[in-house]
Amino acid sequence: MVEILGASQTLSIDLESEEDQSLLPPLASLRRTFGESNQSFIEVIHHPHSGITTATIIPIDVPKSNKSNAHIFSSSSNFHSSFRQRADFEFARTVVTKALNRETVEIFLAGFQGRWASNTHISFVNFSDFQRTLEAARHFGVQDLLPWEVIVPHCFFPIHLWPDKSNVAKTVKKHPIILRPGFLPSVVRNASGNGGGVLIGYMAIVGDPSETADNEDDSASSVEIAQSKREVYHKIHHVIFRSIRCRSRRGEAVICGDKITRVLHPGFLIHAVDGEEAYCLCGTRGVKANYPCPQGCLIHKSFLHNLSKPLVMRTQNNMEELFIKALTLSCNTAEKLLRDAGLHLVKNAFWSIQNSDPYLAYSYDMLHAFDSGEWGKHQWPLLLDHILDASGKRRLTSNMRQVPRWRSLKHFNAVTSIDFLDGNGYWDILKRIIPCLTDILPSNSPVTHCFRLLGILRAIAGLRPVSEEHIVYFEKSLPKYEKLCTAYNKNYTYPKHHFLMHLPWDLRAKASTDNYTTRPGEGFQQEVQQAYDQTNFRDIEPQMVRIDETQEAIARITMAVDQYDSSRYTMMQEEIENDGEEAPTPLIEGDHWKLGSPLQRISAQEWEPSQTGHSAFRRFESRLTAFLNEVLPADDRPQQPILLEPYQCIYLHYRSFENWQEHRDILRCNPNFYDKPRYDCVVINTKPISFARIYGLFSCETPSKTRHDIALIGKFQTSSWKPKTRWDGCRIFEEKHSDFVFIKYLIRGCHMVPTFEKSGKVYYLNDLVDGDAFLRFFLADRLSQTEV
Repeated sequence: MVEILGASQTLSIDLESEEDQSLLPPLASLRRTFGESNQSFIEVIHHPHSGITTATIIPIDVPKSNKSNAHIFSSSSNFHSSFRQRADFEFARTVVTKALNRETVEIFLAGFQGRWASNTHISFVNFSDFQRTLEAARHFGVQDLLPWEVIVPHCFFPIHLWPDKSNVAKTVKKHPIILRPGFLPSVVRNASGNGGGVLIGYMAIVGDPSETADNEDDSASSVEIAQSKREVYHKIHHVIFRSIRCRSRRGEAVICGDKITRVLHPGFLIHAVDGEEAYCLCGTRGVKANYPCPQGCLIHKSFLHNLSKPLVMRTQNNMEELFIKALTLSCNTAEKLLRDAGLHLVKNAFWSIQNSDPYLAYSYDMLHAFDSGEWGKHQWPLLLDHILDASGKRRLTSNMRQVPRWRSLKHFNAVTSIDFLDGNGYWDILKRIIPCLTDILPSNSPVTHCFRLLGILRAIAGLRPVSEEHIVYFEKSLPKYEKLCTAYNKNYTYPKHHFLMHLPWDLRAKASTDNYTTRPGEGFQQEVQQAYDQTNFRDIEPQMVRIDETQEAIARITMAVDQYDSSRYTMMQEEIENDGEEAPTPLIEGDHWKLGSPLQRISAQEWEPSQTGHSAFRRFESRLTAFLNEVLPADDRPQQPILLEPYQCIYLHYRSFENWQEHRDILRCNPNFYDKPRYDCVVINTKPISFARIYGLFSCETPSKTRHDIALIGKFQTSSWKPKTRWDGCRIFEEKHSDFVFIKYLIRGCHMVPTFEKSGKVYYLNDLVDGDAFLRFFLADRLSQTEV
């Protein structure tokens, strides 16, 4: 269990608990450890069965050069560690064991919070608070189900499953299955090299590949075909995962990477699959059935448009009981029973694998359900085909073409006439669609507000990591999005729209969406095609598996050889440079920037006429002299003529608001970058932060040989101009006068998009280019925390 805490927060201790709390540190001791500053830190509480009895404290605000060990203190790990109070646990136990419904729980909680009792020890505020605590308990629950031995710990071994069909030739499809270790960090697990997934084989494709779940309904003929496919599908999985099925119950002793022997119990934690594969894995009915949601709820197809209706969840126990009951009934009665549950009469292969509930394992697919689904397949075509006329599409194309380029953001010259885009391309369109649409659509257009809210939902869903406050904001936005979708005539009763309701649960149970994205699997399809091309096109599956095994073996050997060569080279260099002595500790550079693309040295007097026609360089030499005279002591000012070393590129390193890791922006100020002028924008460390455009980067030396790195900038100020539609988070800036600033005050880059309906230097701030920009420029101000 992980909690993010602040130094100003009080440690919550359950005084009513009968459990031993002697291991908890005094609050004063904890504060002495971290000081009285507003320092934030992460507390990692390990499960009792892990054998680790101490909680780990990881400071967030430690400088990059600080190499001190993480602070550690002991904490009691008790059986109700997911609950804030003992009373909370006992109340939750009563609710669960007595199967009380939501309405009853809400009545009880309302009474406990004032109407019936005073000074209650129950801390639940409402039903949502109660549900979040149960979700945390379920996370610990998998580990609690395993045997516990003091000497040899039993651990859950989470498996990430990805199967998918793809074309390897015009008339040939293949169905690879890839397993990934769920305990690895996503950056390792999702990588294409060693440490990521392993191909375990190719599955037979059942039936006609062109017949998909999108066309399946509850008619007798459709059910017969779909049920036959599901039955074969699960019998294949039953055979493939036989070894996992046995070990999920009894476990198997394994010497882990830390040299500790543990009994591992494998189980499927995540199914990273698209919609078609989800219906097969869950054994549920297709898109046109009465109950078409495979993810774990029993919602009727007529309510798929509703994003605020409470869900009745499907559970493995209920589905197993229903399946067994259907076997004892007549055909017609069994069919009605199964139809009302959205289920086929198929024994799910994952039911017999411990801790592998297929309805919980199926996870929200950002690629197919959102980028290429809700946005790419539905809202984007709605805009092009029904909202914009020919003139509007021409203007949208022109506006998109004029959007300034940004690193890692795809540039579109003819966005309305592209025949095919992948999910990444659709997301890139959504990131800057709002500024490009505002001058085309009517004033206060609901389309603008709808697409803006869709962009916010996508940005939150893509955060790594995602916090409870982010998820709550997402949940509150769903009813607003539902209401905006009713403003124009479109049918939203389709599963991918409904899946948005399941995303908050997945975010809480499985953390950020990159843990269950299908993108790494889709990238593997290229390797499948390459392996197919190396076969003799007869009996190809064994050949393709051998090709993959060979590639894996070579990659592992290559990695070992590279590591050996690297270590040998390092040792030889140290011996040469230090005469065999121990190498000195390297100095850590404190600067967070590097300048690139240097130009020929030039004087300030010469640089000004070379930029004729550029207003930012007007009176450049005199203004630079005045700036240096103001900020430098009189005895250490550059002598005339001031010699400059100009640059056209800067690498800015900053700590991301999203994941507290170091990120880098590459910004340019080049009058002829690929035959076009490019002057990127930047955030300046003022209070509050300010924005500017970089027109020049240069360094100069003072008589004391001190180097000063300076930027010539065009300052942005908040504009009073109002667009036709002012969306949530709309920030408009106008470029005013130019000035100088030391480069050390630059934080990161920012993306400014022109206001196409307003002439002059007026721009929108684009807060969707990345997670840090979204939090820093938009969401941070809307959350209850003072710092993210």
